[in-house]
Amino acid sequence: MNIQIQTTSACSGKCIICPYGDSWHKKHPGRMTEAVFDRILDQLSGRRLGKVCAYLENEPLLDPDIFRRIRAIKERLRFDSLEFSTNALSLDAAAAARLGELFADVKHEIWVSFHGVDKRTHQGVMGLDYERCLENVVGLLKLSDELPLRVIIRGAGLPQHPDLTHDFTFTEQAYKAFWEEQLRRHGIRNRPGINWIRYHDRAGTIRSRPIRLKAPVRTDLAGFSCPRPQGWLHFLYTGELILCCMDYHRETVFGDIAREDLDAILAGPAFGALLARIAGREASPPDFICKRCISPGG
Repeated sequence: MNIQIQTTSACSGKCIICPYGDSWHKKHPGRMTEAVFDRILDQLSGRRLGKVCAYLENEPLLDPDIFRRIRAIKERLRFDSLEFSTNALSLDAAAAARLGELFADVKHEIWVSFHGVDKRTHQGVMGLDYERCLENVVGLLKLSDELPLRVIIRGAGLPQHPDLTHDFTFTEQAYKAFWEEQLRRHGIRNRPGINWIRYHDRAGTIRSRPIRLKAPVRTDLAGFSCPRPQGWLHFLYTGELILCCMDYHRETVFGDIAREDLDAILAGPAFGALLARIAGREASPPDFICKRCISPGG
């Protein structure tokens, strides 16, 4: 089982390829309480976990307790790897140093979202300070020359579907050339992963921007397959569980860890009904989230 934990509702990004601006948790802001966080760790303790991600649909560096919480995850859970994801705006030298301290002694990946190949495209997609973000990413990369950090820089340059295009797209060739120049210019020896990817509309959850498909991509779920429902747990900052990382509008809540044991939630009727819908054993509404999804798994 892989885990994602949303310790805060906040995100500094204004990405046109992300539903955050329309999301339930932006409209209902909050931060995970210590009681809920401890409850999650207690319920996961003793289980063999795959990947543990201290983020979900947010910017984790906006949680003032994030480093202490990552340390608690390391101390209390058994897992194969840790994963962290940031848009780099808050990734200053102090934050990078704390990440280095926490991640260098475990198997991990630090994902950095940097969508663009220049100021125009980066700020056009992400709405963030280009120079500051770039300086912060370079600082993390320099730190990775000193510590065994696995950094993966991700840029979503072109759409998975032509209806989702916008004015700030960029090619894989341009993205890789941009980062090769940065590595050369700053003398960085420990090469990061440089992943150019195609963006999508997060199962139609982008509501206020013009990059949403006009209709669900499937009318039924025959043959549909996705690793998220039974391979992952996604905890909102409230302690509620949702089906997947596409659910920005709290459509699929099937339990609350603050009130129920995890085993009871996973064996309960709400989760069972969702799994039956996904498998096509029970009818689902025309706008059911899995019918809108063009990128199963994330």
